[in-house]
Amino acid sequence: MTPGAHLQAAIELLGLIDESNRTKGQTSAAILKSYFKTRRYAGSRDRRAIRSLVFDILRDWERCLWLVHAADMPSQPRNLAIAYAAAQSESTFSGFGADRYSPPALAMEELAAVGKMQQALPNTPRHAALNVPEDLYTLLEARYGDDTPALAASLNTRAPIMLRLNTPQADNESLATSLASQNLEARGAAFLPNAVQIEDANDVQTLACVQDGLAEVQDEASQLCAASVNPPPGGLVIDLCAGAGGKALAIASRHPKVRILACDISKKRLAELAKRAERAGARNITTVLLPADYPAQACPELDAIAGEAHWALVDAPCSSSGTWRRRPEVRFRYSAADIETLAALQSRLLAAASTLVRAGGKVTYASCSLLPQEGEQRMEAFLGETKGFEAVDYQSLLRPNAKKMPETLSNIKEWLLLSPHTHGCDGFFCATVRRI
Repeated sequence: MTPGAHLQAAIELLGLIDESNRTKGQTSAAILKSYFKTRRYAGSRDRRAIRSLVFDILRDWERCLWLVHAADMPSQPRNLAIAYAAAQSESTFSGFGADRYSPPALAMEELAAVGKMQQALPNTPRHAALNVPEDLYTLLEARYGDDTPALAASLNTRAPIMLRLNTPQADNESLATSLASQNLEARGAAFLPNAVQIEDANDVQTLACVQDGLAEVQDEASQLCAASVNPPPGGLVIDLCAGAGGKALAIASRHPKVRILACDISKKRLAELAKRAERAGARNITTVLLPADYPAQACPELDAIAGEAHWALVDAPCSSSGTWRRRPEVRFRYSAADIETLAALQSRLLAAASTLVRAGGKVTYASCSLLPQEGEQRMEAFLGETKGFEAVDYQSLLRPNAKKMPETLSNIKEWLLLSPHTHGCDGFFCATVRRI
């Protein structure tokens, strides 16, 4: 494929991603996978070039939108690609009209619009220059103040590929050997001995070490959350929003003698978890399909064991603002009003989890969000409304598993708040309470 053909494919994909954002449909990763599946002529280098261009534009999407509006153009993917070229990649202009596989050459009115964009560029608002929707930037700025620009800028960088060593099936030597077979090297992560970072790979899910069950793809922030769950041998852990099982698998790896109930409303995600558990040799995980509107509708399997769990984990559905490096399109999927709706669901899930643990049992609440509405405020509200629980210091929970303790950004010292610009991992909030 030619560079012009790469540009045309990127424009097509941006249209699909934009439409999916409006309906809160498939992720960009799923859309790219489906797109390339029907275009076998795109080789690995082509796919990488197209993917890179798509994500580069998504990482500048808010500014591109602002420039398109400043030039009185409709916010169509082609116009946004033109804005991206005008803002920071003039070489992209060469792809328009380059050959029969390229997008058409710029028309006279488009060339005039480019001039308007370049004139407007110095006046780009801060939130647009940092690629954050204005209403969400306001929420971040209210919490992080003068640190907001550095935080927002870090969310526009490319995230490293992180793996979790799957013990006891693997050790550092076996992982290094597996990676070397694919000309890859690993280096240790910042905080956990079983977390490693590797250089860029075409498709991390096809890595031999992942396919063989030696490692799982998991950011260190998520690993830190799982590492803070330390149930006693023979204990019961309920993962209330397990998804495809990243944290459940990490807990099972460290605690093979506990019983883990991995719950989710998605049958598809639970099926993926079961496959991953089989590959990892995790025999202590049982899946539970929750009603679609849980916890509004009760789950008989959980009702039967209410008050018996040693630990409940709530990795709640959220805006995913902490993962914008990996999924840059997600920042345009949620508004400030959506955050309020998500916060209400998070509180309901946290309340449901609190009924599942015994005296002395713990509830860990987590969200891959940097917004206080989905983190600190949820825990403050819970402790204010629920009697019989007290905060647990995250350092006491992590100390047995960490090689270095992360400093929290939270205003509440017992709760762990991570960010890319400070810790190098995804943005993440994690807090634990104990039933007294």
